[in-house]
Amino acid sequence: MRILVPIKLSYDVNQMKFDERTGEPILDAVPMIMGDMDRCALEAALQLRESLGGEVEALSIGSGTTHSKMMMDAFAMGCDKAYLIEVDQPLYIDAYTVSKVIKRFIDDRGPYDIIIMGATSQDTHSSIVPPSLAAQLGLNAAFGVDKVTVEDGSLVLEATYEDGIYVYRLSPPLLFSVTTEANTPRIPTLRDILRAKRMRYESIPIEELVKTDDIRNVEVVMARRYVTPRRREIIEVASEEDLDRAVDRIIQLFKEAEVI
Repeated sequence: MRILVPIKLSYDVNQMKFDERTGEPILDAVPMIMGDMDRCALEAALQLRESLGGEVEALSIGSGTTHSKMMMDAFAMGCDKAYLIEVDQPLYIDAYTVSKVIKRFIDDRGPYDIIIMGATSQDTHSSIVPPSLAAQLGLNAAFGVDKVTVEDGSLVLEATYEDGIYVYRLSPPLLFSVTTEANTPRIPTLRDILRAKRMRYESIPIEELVKTDDIRNVEVVMARRYVTPRRREIIEVASEEDLDRAVDRIIQLFKEAEVI
């Protein structure tokens, strides 16, 4: 059983800082981490390895100078192998190109029985890569999975959508993406961290997988903080008559805000 987990180095949006004058993010001051959903994807893979056996392999696209710590984090959590597809400025590669690069990697190093991904990326909240990759590989797939269980060699995947809970029973080969509801990622021990420092990931130049002309980049035109103006209104209630007026006023405010 071979399980592949593509992971992304993302800006830690919880520590995002903005220029007070322009509203633009100060990216140089924001640390970069493995996304929360990617950690959950890696945890799901490790739990499946404990149930089904096999190996867990992590894959990322980026530069060794920025991605090395994340690869060590993946080793510390327990993955067996890791690969880094080397390219400068990976954050500006468009989602379809990312899925195509991963597909070429799988064609070259696969096959894999199970591919697990985070449902969305930490920084852009894009959910394009998992379905795009599944379509290119022609695999059965489920997206936004909240719960993973194993029954008689098959995976039972539960995903909560707007119209209800969907339950999928799929057998390998397959691909699925997980949300942060799927599990709680393990915290590596000191022994795990020291072991990870002795492990080495394999670097692969992106040109070995796709032609340079096929790499499409995204141009960021503008990035600014969106501030929702707050409205404060004090409604004093001293009697039942005031209470009726207060309720009517609250309903009016909700209608003005198009909440109801």
